Amino acid sequence: MLPTKLYSVSALSLAVVLALSACHREVKPAPEFKRSEYNKIVISNAVEPSTLDPQKSSDMAAGAIIRQMMDGLVSTDAEGKTIPALALK
Repeated sequence: MLPTKLYSVSALSLAVVLALSACHREVKPAPEFKRSEYNKIVISNAVEPSTLDPQKSSDMAAGAIIRQMMDGLVSTDAEGKTIPALALK
C-alpha cells in the first residue's frame, strides 16, 4: 500500500508543478528611455539594499548607494588639492 500512496503523491506533485509552470503573464517591454525627457540621474541597482544607514550596512548594494548619497560638494585630487565634486566652478 505504501508504494501506491507514494506514486499518487508523486504524480499529484508533478501535476501541480507542471500546472504552475504553465502559468505566466505577458511581459511588456519597458518604454524607450529618452534622456531629454528627464532632468535626473537614473542609477540601477542589482539587488535591494538591506539598509541605508551607514552604521548598519554591511552589503555592497547598500554601500554603493550610501557612497553616492554621501558625495560631497568638493573632493581632493591625487596631489591633495581641493577640486569640485558636485559643485560647479
